[in-house]
Amino acid sequence: MHHKNEEINTAWEQGLNIIFSKVPKECLVDVIICGSVLEKMDYDEGFSDIDIIVIIRDTCDVLRIDALLRDLMAPTYDITVYDESSVIDGFLKGTPFFGSIILGGKSVLNSDLVRDLRSNGFKFTNYAILDELSYLATVIGRVLLDVKKENIIAIANRAYHIAKYGLATALMIKYRELIVDLKDIVDKAEKLGYVEKVRELIRLRNKRKNIRDIHSAIRYLNETYGFLREVLSEYCDFIIQDMNDLISIMEKSVYTWGILDKEGIILVYMNNEREIIRVCNFKVQLKDLIIDFMKNR
Repeated sequence: MHHKNEEINTAWEQGLNIIFSKVPKECLVDVIICGSVLEKMDYDEGFSDIDIIVIIRDTCDVLRIDALLRDLMAPTYDITVYDESSVIDGFLKGTPFFGSIILGGKSVLNSDLVRDLRSNGFKFTNYAILDELSYLATVIGRVLLDVKKENIIAIANRAYHIAKYGLATALMIKYRELIVDLKDIVDKAEKLGYVEKVRELIRLRNKRKNIRDIHSAIRYLNETYGFLREVLSEYCDFIIQDMNDLISIMEKSVYTWGILDKEGIILVYMNNEREIIRVCNFKVQLKDLIIDFMKNR
């Protein structure tokens, strides 16, 4: 799964040098390169972040290490710090994010932690689907904040993630296995005959790097949100049909946060008081998944 493209490999070299210079050696468990920078077909220089996970020992302070690396957070790098217990718990619990970074990421230090988790294997459960839906809800909330700030690159990236991981979620429901990277999404979708959906996802992926202003960014967000509605229509009844409606509602909000409840995806936002708006309602199959998960957790 690791690509040997030299141009991509050199992209993270500077970030690693700074991490190793700033994080105390006794705290480091591993550093993992992950995300689109490992996928030649899904990395756009200038738009795609270089995602790096720093795993530290439980005896070290995550917030302190995070503060040491804060200058690296933007615009090129997206660095997240976790203690080793959080990584272990997340992987064994079946969180897609931790599954993807452990199984598909590049372990710089080749730590015992990563080797042991890979040997253990990733167990796919209903939790993985619910966690991915929760991720989509979070992204919808955050992209609305990006629109308020007119952060073009952030809008383009999050909008693309809405499309990419929307299709991944639909595929995980059908296949009952971890599906995260673009190549896997494309391969699994084509096997189901989703040729048009694959073409549209690739079109949206390629369009991302051409987003240059707030108006084109919002149009692009509407396209990716429309794609999300289409790929999840079998599982969700979408109440909000147009992203412009959400943008208008959230125009004066102080913050916006997307979450799941038992019925579907909702947005929590603050104007003069705390309010909520429902984005979609889960259909029977997803409701059954939630009930089954709650019974067996």
